[in-house]
Amino acid sequence: MSAGYAAEIISVLTMLGSYVAYSAYGGGIPFAAGAAVGVIQLACMAVCAVSAVTAVVTLFSEKEKARPYIYIISAVLNAVTISAMLYYEMYVFWGC
Repeated sequence: MSAGYAAEIISVLTMLGSYVAYSAYGGGIPFAAGAAVGVIQLACMAVCAVSAVTAVVTLFSEKEKARPYIYIISAVLNAVTISAMLYYEMYVFWGC
């Protein structure tokens, strides 16, 4: 398991946990919980971004030409994860 996949799993678990807390507190969560979720999401987003860039760079390198689909799938999944995090943060915490 790569760092990007671990960050995706942590991000999804954090989003689910914050959604449960958001529902339990009647549409809002305490500031400390929101700050913790935000910091975790930003860290996961950074790891996913680095993992996506690494996959793209490795795809275009001369060393790994045997299975390029693995790097394409990794980059796409990391981009989808980053998009989901941005959407979730804007929807829940920024009220967009």
